[in-house]
Amino acid sequence: MRFKSKPLQTGAEVKFFNLLQNTFPDHYIAVQVAMSALVEAIEYKDRSQFRTYYVDYVICDKNASRPLLVVELDDPTHNRDKAKERDARKNAVLADAGVPIYRVDDCKLSSQKLHEKLAPLLNAQKTLIENTTKTKVPEVKKNASEVLKNISQKYQSQKTNEERKTDEQLKTVPIPLSETSRNTTFNDLINNDTIVIVVSVVAICAIYMITRIFTS
Repeated sequence: MRFKSKPLQTGAEVKFFNLLQNTFPDHYIAVQVAMSALVEAIEYKDRSQFRTYYVDYVICDKNASRPLLVVELDDPTHNRDKAKERDARKNAVLADAGVPIYRVDDCKLSSQKLHEKLAPLLNAQKTLIENTTKTKVPEVKKNASEVLKNISQKYQSQKTNEERKTDEQLKTVPIPLSETSRNTTFNDLINNDTIVIVVSVVAICAIYMITRIFTS
């Protein structure tokens, strides 16, 4: 055996997770979330700044569709220089992406104290998201309407030009007879010739019979 499983959280992290759940029961709380699930780099080269990083907790709305607040439980190991550098980079990336982060260094907070600290941040983020969504929807509708209008105008312009070209071509190029017209004309000629032949034969036969009568 080359590998073995390990706990997802330490004992202290499990206790703080339970505290978060009890304090904010109407929210979804995720643990040990990769930052790549929260933040997307606009440029590929910036992925290296956070692709190996995880955060302790993410408080989301009840549908777990929107991250509202990242919570980091800072134990004494976060006082090391390398840990401080990592934490500073996390803070910078999340701030640039518009995701607030709150660091807790006392896991023995009461539920009331924790609520006092985090509730204002959660409400502010909810309001920000709602306002951003409300302003974006009309802009999207307006942009979509303008795009459709431009496409319609372009199509009408192209259609008008094509119709104009077609009319000019019809004026200069003689229109040939259709196959139906050709067939009709040919059939008419055949029918007329047939009538002439039949009438001629009947007339010849009549003359022949009259001649036989008078000569006999």
